[in-house]
Amino acid sequence: MSTISNTNLKIIDMPNKTIKSKKIPGGWDEKRVRESLKIILPPLTEQHRIVGVLEVWDFVIELLERKIEVKKNIKKGLMRNLLTATVRLPGFSGDWVKNKFYDLLDYEQPNKYLVNSTNYISTPGIPVLTAGKTPLLGYTDEIDGIYEDLPVIIFDDFTTASKLIDFKFKVKSGAIKFLKNKKDSSIKFVYEAMSLIHIEIKEHKRRYLSEYQYFTINTPPLPEQQAIAEVLTAADEEIEGLAQKLVLYKQQKKYLLNTLITGEIRVPEFDGDEPDLTNHHNSVHNNLTTHLNTNGDGASPLL
Repeated sequence: MSTISNTNLKIIDMPNKTIKSKKIPGGWDEKRVRESLKIILPPLTEQHRIVGVLEVWDFVIELLERKIEVKKNIKKGLMRNLLTATVRLPGFSGDWVKNKFYDLLDYEQPNKYLVNSTNYISTPGIPVLTAGKTPLLGYTDEIDGIYEDLPVIIFDDFTTASKLIDFKFKVKSGAIKFLKNKKDSSIKFVYEAMSLIHIEIKEHKRRYLSEYQYFTINTPPLPEQQAIAEVLTAADEEIEGLAQKLVLYKQQKKYLLNTLITGEIRVPEFDGDEPDLTNHHNSVHNNLTTHLNTNGDGASPLL
């Protein structure tokens, strides 16, 4: 039986993270469950190895989260400069002109594309979308009324939230409007310019036809719009690539936590004396930092 003197305290907290905060029948709550929790611990040297493995994944996850925030801030800076002509891309010098959104976009009502049932299915299926922060509501197997004229901006008529969509979909809400670019405008450029507009929502009403379409933005000639759109698209793709890697590392961490803590997978012993794990993992951390700062990606951490 392990005692405090031969226990790595970090390993005790790891099973706690899998306990959900909820009441248990009979008056038991999370605190009492934790107090009564019994865990089987490996020898102290193996505890150190388990903690060392998991700390590497924690470090990479934290590093990727920071890098994603940096990239998002870089994109915000690009938007502020490129969408306002504060900075011009090389090779462009044409005049910018004022346009209202109705000069740049056509709109379509969503009636033909509304989902008939909200009993959603699991993927694969047709996505059902909203314009909110979490656009995917679920999937449907309905085959009629699928929106296919892509790309398109979906616009929430009440909140003015919008999303640029490049895949087939249906919608749930009749408050959505579909916005398509006219021939002399880039839909990506206009969408990004829309994101710079902030209005205070004081009352619940439809806004696109009554006010939003009359808002004015400055636009360059179409070739410059398209060049700016390409720069911002590249920034989006870089952020999305990092976000996908973050999901992967979090999944790996969850798998390792579930298997190493339960003893389903054992961390192999080292030959001879146990190494200096602090120096070992500092070295790993430094190598990963250099690699991610250089490439923005990386394979699974190698210990």
